[in-house]
Amino acid sequence: MRLVDYALAQPIFTIRNVSQHLDVTPARARTLVAQLVAADVLRRYDDSSYGRRFTAPDILAILLR
Repeated sequence: MRLVDYALAQPIFTIRNVSQHLDVTPARARTLVAQLVAADVLRRYDDSSYGRRFTAPDILAILLR
């Protein structure tokens, strides 16, 4: 739930951002993000292979209205 709260406050973020904000290891941050991607809550923001960014598309759509 802390990651969902973070995604509301920071609509575009990296695994490193999540790791630092939630004070978890990068591996744990990747697992958490992967779970929310699988649940279709988060999506990759772009196709970069380094510094991949993620977003909560529904939240981003509301913010960009």
